[in-house]
Amino acid sequence: AAGGAAGCGATGAPEAGGVGAAAAAAPELTQHRMVFQLVGGKTASQVYMLSFHTIDPTYQVHVKVADHRMPTFASRETFHRWHPLMAQLAKRPAVRMLVRVKSDGSGPLTDMCGCC
Repeated sequence: AAGGAAGCGATGAPEAGGVGAAAAAAPELTQHRMVFQLVGGKTASQVYMLSFHTIDPTYQVHVKVADHRMPTFASRETFHRWHPLMAQLAKRPAVRMLVRVKSDGSGPLTDMCGCC
């Protein structure tokens, strides 16, 4: 899905010194968002916060999801076609991620020990 130029500095804003017209005439980079499909949220007894962290030495992307019950979640971060994430997806159409899950404390296990 295409998005705005919010995360990678590709805004096409005019620069000082009279080169603003040349920069304004240049085409903007198309930006893409990472969209997550979250499943299983309707059967949970409490709300969980999720954190997705990419596992790749060439780039780092961290996405936080406040409520796991949403069916889809689009990241705030956007990526242009030359971002290292997009280059890696061109080679291998998968992203390895570490997923962290934390309860918000609203379910039946709130009085249990800290490890549950």
